[in-house]
Amino acid sequence: AVDMQTGASVWEFATSWPVTSTPAVADGLVFVGTENNDRVYALDQSTGNPLWNFWTSGWLTPPAVDSSAQLVIVGSKDYKLYAFDEQTGLVEWRYFNGPNYLTASTISVNGLVYVGTYDGNLHCVNETTGEEVWNYSVTAPIVSPPLIIYEHVLVGALDGSIYCFGPPFIIHKIAVSNLTESSSEVGQGYGLNVNVTAENQGDSVETFNVTIYANGTAIKTEQIALMNSSSTTITFEWNTTGFAYGNYTISAYATPVPGETDTT
Repeated sequence: AVDMQTGASVWEFATSWPVTSTPAVADGLVFVGTENNDRVYALDQSTGNPLWNFWTSGWLTPPAVDSSAQLVIVGSKDYKLYAFDEQTGLVEWRYFNGPNYLTASTISVNGLVYVGTYDGNLHCVNETTGEEVWNYSVTAPIVSPPLIIYEHVLVGALDGSIYCFGPPFIIHKIAVSNLTESSSEVGQGYGLNVNVTAENQGDSVETFNVTIYANGTAIKTEQIALMNSSSTTITFEWNTTGFAYGNYTISAYATPVPGETDTT
């Protein structure tokens, strides 16, 4: 680690083996892999002190870090993709690619991990479970890091081609999963709280509207943004002024997002 302004050495950490993996820096930690002793290290960014290390039995690709999930994801020449808890180094899951080793940098976006292999496959893996979502075979080894832009995955291969994988591989799905009222009765002209739980059950960040209704009459709309595989509860207030005495059915609706096919 070198001072950016002066070039003065701040700290150094000896791995005793060649360091060919580009480091990843996140949450005050540095993650890097080595050759020959095949270890991934987590170091304190300020001091260089080691926090943990793990032996994979194969040299390592540059790691990817998802701070929101507290995961470090790295590919190895032992044909496996690993996900580590960034603070403890515990292995959360392994994805086995054998018999061909992982070559390109890993990248993690919207709960999905992408990595290329020497046999010419691009793999997409669920970041939470380590299960394969899809893979696609090209005609030559993939050694360039994948790039994500506008929900497209771009990758280069040694056949001299660039491949683009598009949005059909991205799932868009939002839903209202629960609704509760603060009371089953309310006096005319008084307020009633309605709690609505909305979920993003897809693969990417979504921004959408949630509207509550009383017998089909729109009461109020809120716009929310949700990370993939997350939920939130919104509290709406229904002011009953102007509504006649009677029975009302309270409902909530999440406006479908672009690309969503399951709109129930």
